[in-house]
Amino acid sequence: MAKRIHLLDSLRGIAAMLVVFHHVFVNNSEKFEDGLRNHTFILVVCRFLSDLNHLAVLFFFVLSGFAIALANRNIDLSTKDGINCYLYRRFRRILPLYWLAIIFTALIGIITGMSWLNSSYSFLNLLGNIFFLQTPIGISNAWFSPFGQNGPLWSLSYEMFFYLFFPIYFFIHISLFKLEQKSVLTYALPISIAISLASLALNQIIFIPFLVFLAQFPVWLGGYYLGQIYSNQVKFDRGIFAPTLGMLFLFFLNLYLNSTTISTLTQAWFIFIIPGYFIHNLSFSQKTAGLKQFNFNTFKSIGDGSYAIYLMHYPLLQLLKKLNCSLSIHFFCIAIFVYAIIRLEKKMASIPFKMFKQNYVP
Repeated sequence: MAKRIHLLDSLRGIAAMLVVFHHVFVNNSEKFEDGLRNHTFILVVCRFLSDLNHLAVLFFFVLSGFAIALANRNIDLSTKDGINCYLYRRFRRILPLYWLAIIFTALIGIITGMSWLNSSYSFLNLLGNIFFLQTPIGISNAWFSPFGQNGPLWSLSYEMFFYLFFPIYFFIHISLFKLEQKSVLTYALPISIAISLASLALNQIIFIPFLVFLAQFPVWLGGYYLGQIYSNQVKFDRGIFAPTLGMLFLFFLNLYLNSTTISTLTQAWFIFIIPGYFIHNLSFSQKTAGLKQFNFNTFKSIGDGSYAIYLMHYPLLQLLKKLNCSLSIHFFCIAIFVYAIIRLEKKMASIPFKMFKQNYVP
């Protein structure tokens, strides 16, 4: 298991709190407007921080791929044992807290009375969320929405798709190009962009959640590529050149098509490229300890519990909104919630959950 990079834990914590703040700000916009009426600059800063929500989620995708590359650097995904080990680690990490978040969302829905009034609490929608088929609220022709209006749950369906699709995608490239494991990404990353654009076009004809997920796969794979660069599996010069061209291509394509999805990919590629140069300059210099030098203790601690915070904060905000709590009560409750949820995630991370250790590929 790779040593944790404290800077990335801290950045994960910052991203998680940006998402939380965005939802506090949106759910209480009138209270912010009234309370900060005479403090225009602070209100502008609050709006700016709230608007970073989308980039924060994209950063989670990139960081997820990066973390997978480091955590699985000694796993051979071309073997059955390697895939089974990979899936066990992913399911052990994702599923227990995800199920707990769904239960927590349902309980808050019962307390607030929303479970009887909103279709997102329906049994059918619950099944869709259990099988990770939910898409963001607002997408037309969506099969399922996030359970209980717990908006952040949409990204978990993307994450699970990335986790399950990656070993298949990886194996196809090994079989097709007869490549060594460390050489796969040289071809896989550019091809993923082409597949993403094809999925985007096909999704205009028929809506299938997997096409929506597939359109964002290069974002996650870009993070995995960064992890390969960091761990010396891919050379920097070759590893960063193709993605840079990819970002420029997406940028000019978006000017022509004005597509939300392509715009998202372009933003994500920007998030990918900048850390790429940053990681190279810090990690491969003989004069510095690189990323391991940095440690912001407060946000690092939040980063340790960022997954659970991300999953469960929105139902809490729904309850506080239903009770018409003041902003001070909001922030007080969030502080207690964050402290408790960090401890919960650390506790659950120590449980092996051996029920997930199965022969998924016999």
